[in-house]
Amino acid sequence: MHRQNYGRIVLTTSGRAFSVGNCAPGLTAYTVGKMAQIGLMVGVAAELRDTNIKVNAISPVAATRVLRRRAPEMLPELVAPGVGFLASSACVASGMVLRAAGGRFSATWWTGSDGIDLGSIPVGPEEIAAGWQTIVSGYSDTTPAA
Repeated sequence: MHRQNYGRIVLTTSGRAFSVGNCAPGLTAYTVGKMAQIGLMVGVAAELRDTNIKVNAISPVAATRVLRRRAPEMLPELVAPGVGFLASSACVASGMVLRAAGGRFSATWWTGSDGIDLGSIPVGPEEIAAGWQTIVSGYSDTTPAA
């Protein structure tokens, strides 16, 4: 890929690993492995930023050994076009996750809030607590898991 300055790498992750709301008890080892794919994608995409080698991930929702629902929208054939696109020369993005479920596609990437500036003098946990809603503005899983 380096010699020809071209390549496409598509990793597989899972939306189960993206947030507490999407996860379930008993999936810790699974989510650790799937988030490792994200770390690999981000690291390699950064290393290859100035090349025409793109690294992305697909986050499929389809009937698998982990998710054994029977529903017509859970067909792998409805995810495959997303993988085909990420592996093609038409895909010029790198470091993105394409979520694919039942023919619906959306992009996911990590970002942060603007947060708050509490200055350069150390503060206590109380100041963090007081500013928490501003710190997490825009984040949907603001409630910790019980």
